Amino acid sequence: MRKQSATLAVLALSLAGCSLIGLGIGALVDSHRSKPRSLEGWDLQRIRKGARIRVLLRDGSAVAGRFRGVETVAEEYAARYAAWRGAREAADTMPELGDRVTVGGRSGATNSGTLVGFDPSSLAVRLGDEASIQERRYTDVMRFATERGGALSGAQLAALAGQGRLPLRSRLVVDATPIPLERVASIQVPTRAGKITGFVLGAAVDVILIVAVANSLRSLDNLRCEGCSSCPFVESFDGHGYVLETEAFGGAIFQAAQRPDWARLDHLAAMNGSYRLRLTNEQEEIQYVDEAHLLVVDGPRGARIVPSASGRLHVLAAPVPPTRASTGRGEEITRLLAARDGDSWISNPLGRDPQSVESVRDTLVLEFPRPPRASAVTLAFRVQSTPWVSTLLRRVLALHGRLMPAWSARLEGDAAGRAEFLAALRREGLPAVSVWNGQGWQIVGSLVNLGPAAPREQALAVDIGSIPGDVLRVRLESSAGTWIVDSVEADYGPEPSVDVIELRPVEARTEEGTDVRRLLDGPDGARHVMHPHRDALTLVFAEPPVQRGRRRSVVVKLAGYYTILVPPDGEPQESLFARLVTEPGAFARYSVGSLYSELESRRPELERPVD
Repeated sequence: MRKQSATLAVLALSLAGCSLIGLGIGALVDSHRSKPRSLEGWDLQRIRKGARIRVLLRDGSAVAGRFRGVETVAEEYAARYAAWRGAREAADTMPELGDRVTVGGRSGATNSGTLVGFDPSSLAVRLGDEASIQERRYTDVMRFATERGGALSGAQLAALAGQGRLPLRSRLVVDATPIPLERVASIQVPTRAGKITGFVLGAAVDVILIVAVANSLRSLDNLRCEGCSSCPFVESFDGHGYVLETEAFGGAIFQAAQRPDWARLDHLAAMNGSYRLRLTNEQEEIQYVDEAHLLVVDGPRGARIVPSASGRLHVLAAPVPPTRASTGRGEEITRLLAARDGDSWISNPLGRDPQSVESVRDTLVLEFPRPPRASAVTLAFRVQSTPWVSTLLRRVLALHGRLMPAWSARLEGDAAGRAEFLAALRREGLPAVSVWNGQGWQIVGSLVNLGPAAPREQALAVDIGSIPGDVLRVRLESSAGTWIVDSVEADYGPEPSVDVIELRPVEARTEEGTDVRRLLDGPDGARHVMHPHRDALTLVFAEPPVQRGRRRSVVVKLAGYYTILVPPDGEPQESLFARLVTEPGAFARYSVGSLYSELESRRPELERPVD
């Protein structure tokens, strides 16, 4: 393929720089990196002309076919921009194409010209009487002012572009269908392992650049990246081999935070009268396993067992998907959440203004039909975190620098400090669940124990007896770029009865063949220790007789904690750490700012000419 003269225009980079002022994020990232490192937790993919893609649009529809390139048609854009401007209040503040605008740069220089249009990462103006068009990156724009009195910062323009609230000149062409970039929510690309879903980071004539989270982290080798951390992996033997099922006790990163955790095992199959599991440690951490039991549940056919965070086993007999689901940006995602199929909604970190707490939070609002006189509901969420969360957690802990060992020791004995830290993790890093009570949003719980390696299903029981109406409205909210939702369902009961048998392992062998069953009986202070990088423990359980006419489900119960191995070096940044813990929204701003700084460090690579 010939070398193109065009380079990739990078969307997210337009938010780096000024948007980091006020939290010290830019200085923080620079002080911890002597040279640019890989983009941990995300995968950058170039989609070349001719590739098969599926474009998910903000209105909930999709266009599938071959990517045929990126085009700009001046007449079409002028008509689209005029229609957008005339249909919104933007007519009072946003200029018409051809209006004079003033652009103030970071260097202090100010230029005036006529507006040509907007792109993902820049605005196009014609300065003075020049015939050529000049691109002004949002990164370099301090103030964009119009003769109509409106003024915006470059970061605000970039956020509008990233949120689909500003008409953009470029259109993707899929087969014969041109799609304006502002209509694109995400792009799916088929791979041998399934598919990846990503967000448009930039576009040139024959290529799109996306930042993606893969459904299978192992397909990207992100689980072994330098800055990632996770929790023990649980693998089920399905009759042919071991399959990754879930992660255990996520977020329990010190001994005093140890807690039990429950997860249904969908791939586990009995072989020769036994169930077999593997626990593995593939990260830079030490894992301490205190309990490993199985709960064998026999219930009615057609029912599904979904554990809650507290270990209650809910029995869903008639769950229903939402009739409507939308994001805080107005994107329609009902189809994505309608089934447990891996076709998931991913919280998009791009197009955010880190100066705005509201901008760096993401929300979903779902509506379910509510039967007459229904007074209780069980909500079932199939969710996971993004790999970026584990990277962020390691970086936040690294703020203690050489004082990291002292902080960890202090937290073990400081109940108040421990509670504050865990509350901050829950507030900033885990989706909060609310219901509409007729007057406002009422928080009813949060989703916990999320990990990036695989989705898990979690139940939340909610009393809705005092809530009016025949529609149940549910909201999820968390920091942008940190969570993934595959499905949400509502079941109004009643729950059928089930029979539960708790099993202890008949074998628990390390890689060296040592049986450590005595360490896995419960919270007695004796724990099995798993060391970094592929330490593994194989568990064998005896299969109880299956009851005739009943459907069997198996739930694993694990308890323990893990210690993330953060090098105790560097100068402590205790004030920034305290701010992230105590100030609502500061963590989300730190998250978005850190990601944009990572992308800024990759600017030369991302903007090089495409071969």
